[in-house]
Amino acid sequence: MKKKLLTACLMVVCLTASAQYVTTGQVVDKAGNPISGARVEAMGSKVFSTTGIDGRFKLETPKAVEKVKVSSAGRLTKTQGVSGNMSITLENSTWWTRPATRYQFFVSPQVTVPSTDGKDIPFGLMVGVVKNIGIYARYVQSSMPSTSAELDNNDVYNPFWIDKKTGYQAITGGLILRLGSPLYLTVGGGISNRKVAMQHQTGTWYDVKGYYNHSDLSYKGVCAEVGLMMKIGHVMINGGSTMWNTKKPYFGANFGVGYMF
Repeated sequence: MKKKLLTACLMVVCLTASAQYVTTGQVVDKAGNPISGARVEAMGSKVFSTTGIDGRFKLETPKAVEKVKVSSAGRLTKTQGVSGNMSITLENSTWWTRPATRYQFFVSPQVTVPSTDGKDIPFGLMVGVVKNIGIYARYVQSSMPSTSAELDNNDVYNPFWIDKKTGYQAITGGLILRLGSPLYLTVGGGISNRKVAMQHQTGTWYDVKGYYNHSDLSYKGVCAEVGLMMKIGHVMINGGSTMWNTKKPYFGANFGVGYMF
């Protein structure tokens, strides 16, 4: 009797140890067509299966599966909770829908075109690193005119000016935020130096600090900028605007094309 009872207990233990949980379902595309050859993995284990020509799969695991991870060539990988008779829809993977998988460093030559009537065009460089969130730094500069005096009163008239020069430099940086596609928002600020020099008929060059009849003035201080950045393969294209002098705002349009590593 004892021997029979021991044998029965051993059989129960063996059956329990060999018990398998079965998870089944079907993988389809957005139109409802079955996807064959898709890999279906039981999350938290090394067990996986491949869908047949009808898109169906079957997983046998030693414990219940809560989620499965489904991947297929040319389609976005998807993780989905397990349910009875479940259907898993995979979307096509394109350069627009493909998620960022790693941090990438980028470098891009830059140009800033001031909205004022200055003739200077600053050039420089933008560098950064980004995945879904990142940071950047930008530096641009044009040649800065030299002056020997400052003009900050209203006692001089236009006919006495015979030449004009301008210069601009800025050091800025900030955050990069991915907008759910290869499109990124850049928001930042920094320090800018806008110098406007005018030559009097006497030959003296004046740094224009506050001349009432002049369209733009010298300014040195903080600036703010905002822009958009797009990734196409390894190519990065950016554009935006920098604003300086909050009392009398001026803007510069920023452009750049660079490379992501």
